[in-house]
Amino acid sequence: MASGEPRTRLVNTFGTLSYIAIILQWLWSLLILFYPLIISGQMTQYLQPQPAVSIPAHTFTFGSFTPIATIIAIAVTIVVLIISTVAIAKLPAQIGRRGAQLSRSASTIILPTLTHHKTVSKRRAIRLSYRIILMIRILCIVIPLIALLWMQPLAAIDSSIIWVIAVWCAGWSLLWLAAQTVTAVIMKLPRELVW
Repeated sequence: MASGEPRTRLVNTFGTLSYIAIILQWLWSLLILFYPLIISGQMTQYLQPQPAVSIPAHTFTFGSFTPIATIIAIAVTIVVLIISTVAIAKLPAQIGRRGAQLSRSASTIILPTLTHHKTVSKRRAIRLSYRIILMIRILCIVIPLIALLWMQPLAAIDSSIIWVIAVWCAGWSLLWLAAQTVTAVIMKLPRELVW
């Protein structure tokens, strides 16, 4: 069964959406946790470049632009826009593949510890790896929520709004993860093809 098959793509689309929702959830939690540092100016020394030496401004004449140069500039702009569009269109699949790769590598590291370094059958190893990956993804959903318990009260945003957005992101992450898992079971997809 090829990974390009429509049912495999459907299941892995749900997995990709789950990874994207997890990334958004982590970004939200990190933003809220580091918001006091950002506002206080303690992180500006790391975020802002050092002032550069002033360079005198040069005047530019527009006389050198000809119709040919304008056509070339328009063509280059169109090519850059097409390349950007293709890159943005492929980004979700890359996020899904990279998330699956990280999850599988973590599962490969954890599996020997879980089996006490005993040899297990290939089928059992696949089953255990799949469960480990599910647990890792669930932990990636729960950890940002737990981390928000240590947030400092913010004057700019009410804490109930922070929690609503955090739980909303976690809910979407769990929804897409559950959709992927249920769809993979219903379609009887081999676990090694599921991202």
